[in-house]
Amino acid sequence: MQTSLSTAATILEFIFCRISRHWMVGSIFKTACAMILGTFLAGCALNTRFPDSPSAVPPTTESEIAHRIILLGDAGSADSGDLVLAALRSLLTEFPTVDKTVVILGDNIYPSGLPESQTPDYALLKSHLDRQINASVSSGATVRVVPGNHDWNSGAEIGVQRQANYLGMGPWNTPAKPTRVVMMPEGRCAGPVFEDLSYASDPSRVSARLILLDSEWIIRGSGAPCLNDDASAGEDRTRTVREALRNMVTGTPADFVILASHHPLRTHGPHGGFFSWKQHLFPLTIIPEWHDSLWSLLLPLPVVPTLLYILPRRLGISKQDLANKHYRDYVDEVTAGISAPGSTRVLITAGHEHSIQLIEDGNLLQIVSGVGSYDHHTIVGKGDDTRMATPNSGFVILDVRKAPHDDIVLEVVEVTEDPAAVGTPRWQREYRTILR
Repeated sequence: MQTSLSTAATILEFIFCRISRHWMVGSIFKTACAMILGTFLAGCALNTRFPDSPSAVPPTTESEIAHRIILLGDAGSADSGDLVLAALRSLLTEFPTVDKTVVILGDNIYPSGLPESQTPDYALLKSHLDRQINASVSSGATVRVVPGNHDWNSGAEIGVQRQANYLGMGPWNTPAKPTRVVMMPEGRCAGPVFEDLSYASDPSRVSARLILLDSEWIIRGSGAPCLNDDASAGEDRTRTVREALRNMVTGTPADFVILASHHPLRTHGPHGGFFSWKQHLFPLTIIPEWHDSLWSLLLPLPVVPTLLYILPRRLGISKQDLANKHYRDYVDEVTAGISAPGSTRVLITAGHEHSIQLIEDGNLLQIVSGVGSYDHHTIVGKGDDTRMATPNSGFVILDVRKAPHDDIVLEVVEVTEDPAAVGTPRWQREYRTILR
């Protein structure tokens, strides 16, 4: 495979880097060429899960589990027959005696969050959020929602607060369970806030600490005001977030700490600068729905997508990409907050990328779960720190296990359409690993 890639790279170098002898144009093409060659040598986008072999870790049993957490991200375009949500609804009926929490990891309503109620498409847009909540609560699960960058696009903090108010006043919350479905933080500030998840059999015992953070609030910069009267969220809010995180990850009664926010600290998808070789050569493949279509290959424009789209993104033109200074500042602040001496190791969970990834590098342990809408995926590659990656639709299950295990079993649920029954989900749960 590596030999064929090197041969292709040599051909590309001859075609692209010899186009012009003019020094300026030549420099531009050499820059583009270097990026294309780097993409070839780094490998191809994954078409299936890596690793592709079934896991040797056995499935968990009901008696082992202290708490089950389901990570669902970027499901804001789910339609009425969404296969991922149908699979989620079905799998939530498993293990009825186990307490379950569904964490919805942002971008809850595409493309621009929840608009004002008099907006013509208000009912349609809120239905995308309703479907996620209805699937989650169908078997009694608790739901915690964090906002994503798309949820900020309808009035910034006010739009996020509108979504938080809608969730809080929804029919899912009853006098008996007034906080069954809650956005955390509530849209007025970045957070972080935390919730200790207890054992169903013993509410006084904590199985895991769940910390929730509005990452978009931080990435947008200090100019965005905080809409409540909390003086602790003053001008240097990143310092406040960092210090709050340090307090939450030290001295906790929980053996495990899980941080949920929308933006990952590391990724091997487009937000992390990964693009496939086809996207450098065929501009229509940049559109996610067109990436694997043969029609996208009818318009070859080598170098053009590299210079006009991929290079600006790798240089950080968008705040939504890891190369951007504001995003990097967010990563630095969170990393500093969770790395305090004596702190419990933190499992980072996020969406944003439309793929599922498990990344581990030193003290960093992170899950990306951002394909909560069926077939709403983008490309993903793998790096040296990749333990698992898949472009397939689905979600992630975290089973916090009791003694004597005292660990977390991570299970990836990949959803496809049953070829024998159109509109019916079929899922596989072949990747399973133990996190400690």
